[in-house]
Amino acid sequence: MASKPRVLILGGLGFVGRNLVCYLVEHELCSKIRSVDKVPPSTAWLNERHNAAFHHDSVEFKSANLINPVSVEKAFLDSDGGFDVCINCAAETRYGQSEKVYEDGIYKLSLNCAKQALKFKVKRYIEISTAQVYSCNKGESDEKSKTSPWTQTAKYKLLVEEELAKLDGLNYVIVRPAIIYGIADRQGLTPRLIIGAVYKQMGEKMKLLWTKDLKMCTVHVNDACRALWHLSNHGNSGDVFNLADKSNTTHPILLGILSLYLAPREVSPILCARFLEFSMNILGLSCLTWRG
Repeated sequence: MASKPRVLILGGLGFVGRNLVCYLVEHELCSKIRSVDKVPPSTAWLNERHNAAFHHDSVEFKSANLINPVSVEKAFLDSDGGFDVCINCAAETRYGQSEKVYEDGIYKLSLNCAKQALKFKVKRYIEISTAQVYSCNKGESDEKSKTSPWTQTAKYKLLVEEELAKLDGLNYVIVRPAIIYGIADRQGLTPRLIIGAVYKQMGEKMKLLWTKDLKMCTVHVNDACRALWHLSNHGNSGDVFNLADKSNTTHPILLGILSLYLAPREVSPILCARFLEFSMNILGLSCLTWRG
């Protein structure tokens, strides 16, 4: 029987990273998991479940500044034989930062990691990009759709994708997720929940800039973790994969669901069904694993 793979998770204390560590531990998928981040677990505000995962015997933490090439090299060094899979969850995803912050925190960081993955002969390197590389004014996009980044994050993620193709010998795949949400989310759907609650408390109507046609495609973090692990041994080098659930969520649908939390009222059966699905997902029950 083949031994279980050894996995290196870069940005392992971030939203996706901590959930990925937990997923791999709970499903006993790896012989070793190294989580690399600049933030130590003790100050990362882990919940009880995630904290237990990081204390599992198969998990080790290594502090590193992934913008620094020397620090990245140390993150890959391993006396037990190296790593089979490297998943890069690290990136600057905050909005409103300077151009230099995105250049360093996405472009420079990701290339540092990819070059070390090539140097240390990692069997599969997975780069998490973003679906924001597609135009926001078009309809549905598949992996072959024309790219037109509309955020700074997407701009530098796309540059990273282009550079990875130039690293001869690197076995890699790229994942372009929609809005990821779930336990420990702070930037996807959570701000809308909080702001909605604030407006309700103030007794004011929340006005929005966008129209009813705006797509808000989503994917639960549990499903994102499953997809990332699936790609550790599926797909060909250089492949690009979009990642989203099948809900085809729009802005008014999402706001209608959120409003049920804040001001329950009589609604259509369809919206009730979507509300139930969303409720289970926000509580951590993946829509791909639940069967009604």
